[in-house]
This record gives sequence, C-alpha cells and structure tokens, in this order.
Amino acid sequence: TTIASNADATIVVVGVPKVGVYLSTDSGDSWIKTVSTESDTIIVASNSDGSVLIAAISNGYSSTQSDLYFSTDSGDTWTDKVISDVFIVSLAIDATDNVVLGYYYSTGTTEGTTAVYSWTVGAETDPTSITMTPSLNNYLPYVSISSDSTIITVTTYNSFYVGNVNGLS
Repeated sequence: TTIASNADATIVVVGVPKVGVYLSTDSGDSWIKTVSTESDTIIVASNSDGSVLIAAISNGYSSTQSDLYFSTDSGDTWTDKVISDVFIVSLAIDATDNVVLGYYYSTGTTEGTTAVYSWTVGAETDPTSITMTPSLNNYLPYVSISSDSTIITVTTYNSFYVGNVNGLS
C-alpha cells in the first residue's frame, strides 16, 4: 500500500494492491474509490496543492505495460496513459507537475534494464529518458525530485545518483 497527500493533508490518495486507488478530500474522514484494479503494484503521488494526483499501476516484473493514471482536478476525473513494456517502480512529482519515473523493462531486448524517465502531467508524448552515468542494470530505481525540478535523486540497491533532467551521475 502506498499513500500520498498534498502539503496540508486535506487531499489524500492511497493505492491498495489488488483493490484500487482511494481518494479523500477531507483529511481522511471519508473515502471514494477512484480507480479499480486487480494489479499487484500501485504507486501514488500528489503535487503540493493536491491538484495533480498520479497512480502507476502494474503487475510487477512480469508486466507488459504500466497504466499511469493521472488527475489534474484533485481526483474528480482520471485519465489513463498506457506505457508499454515497463514496470513503473517509483515516481515523484514536483510543484510544476513534472514527473520522474523509475522503470524496470520487463519485455523485449531491454528486459532486466532499468532507467529513469521524465514526463509532464497530461502530455500526449511518452516519457523521455534521462541519461544515467554509469547506466543501471537489474536494479530497481527509486526516484525523488525537488519541488523546483532542479535536483533529481535516484537510489538503487548499491548506487546513488544526483542530477537533473539533463542527466544523472
């Protein structure tokens, strides 16, 4: 189970594996189910004012896709962006709605490779790769981003990377 909230915790989003995504707009006094799923992995995030909420949903390492559900109206409506051939391991969002995603490729010629991508909430385009030096293989990348998007950090099993959307080392 993962949980995220806005800065004053009035808007709270919770991802419950095999169940779905729940939303509270009254600091947890009441809850509504916003996304239903049977998937094993749900990772959620919120920007600081709670206007943008994200839920990455997949079935772990065997996933042939991840669904990146996002809301730009504090959870009233949700849009699903399908990202093929990846398991989204982690995500973080900054104050300007830029998202950093930690991927594990689960199919094809890149199977077992991990990467970090950036994406702007609501963009029609797919997320863009962030160069990592040295590159990662078979490690799950856990990401964080500063509120102004100037610093991105990535931790893995045995590595720590710092940088920005232009590259991490």
